[in-house]
Amino acid sequence: MERKKSKHNVIFPKVLDMNRFLQVSQDEGAARSLTLPKEENIYELRGILVHKGPSAYHGHYKAMVFDVE
Repeated sequence: MERKKSKHNVIFPKVLDMNRFLQVSQDEGAARSLTLPKEENIYELRGILVHKGPSAYHGHYKAMVFDVE
């Protein structure tokens, strides 16, 4: 139970298609969130949160928001 800072770069897509992580169910008793149309499960990245500092105990967080225009 200790904090460890990962010092690896993380690469992520600008568009995230969550459909590959969701199951579409035909069962009437299934949760309705699993049966959403595909276009509702695609997300466009708008911002990220970055931690700058020497360890998980020290540093600052920086939020970067992308301008849609």
